Amino acid sequence: VNAINTELSKIQGQRSTDTQILIDDAMEQMAILENEYKQLQEDLRESGDDQRVIFAMISNFQNRVDLLRNVLEHINQINNLKNSLNENSNTI
Repeated sequence: VNAINTELSKIQGQRSTDTQILIDDAMEQMAILENEYKQLQEDLRESGDDQRVIFAMISNFQNRVDLLRNVLEHINQINNLKNSLNENSNTI
């Protein structure tokens, strides 16, 4: 949970017109994963600590972390490209 919150904070700090669509899409995907996790919590209560549900919950958290890290990587690529383009336009 801490890793997810840290990554979310980093992403929100990178919000700009260039990254808005990417971030909004990521937040929609995060909401889907959160809804799936809530269902898994209910499944766990009903199943009485079924290992399959626990593994699915762990997988859900890992998917969220992976999604956020992927988004951060894309944001960094966007920012690097933008900086590179700005540098090139300044040298012309």
